[in-house]
Amino acid sequence: MIYNTKTEEDLKNLKGMSIQPKVHGFVGNLWFHSLRNRYPMEYLLFSQDNNNQDYYKNEIKAKIIGSFNKKIELIVSGTVTQESIDELNSILIKLQDLSILNLPNESEILNARIN
Repeated sequence: MIYNTKTEEDLKNLKGMSIQPKVHGFVGNLWFHSLRNRYPMEYLLFSQDNNNQDYYKNEIKAKIIGSFNKKIELIVSGTVTQESIDELNSILIKLQDLSILNLPNESEILNARIN
């Protein structure tokens, strides 16, 4: 018998809940809330095609942005060293690379203008 890790089970359950139009029941919603908070990035991945959960997606996006901002604020408000500057610069380069990957291509922009 193969045993899944708790993380694999949690992610499987989160995916199932994320693709549903609505999660029913008090306990189900508590569980869903807990999983969304534990795995915010995965939730955004699983729910990206579900337009019924825009409120939750916006809530999680704000939480992720706040978390990043808080961490960066802690780093720059402390003693800044050359090592911390180098690390921050490498993180910013990686974020720049990731943001370029998410930019729409020309055909998507044209289609959006036409529609």
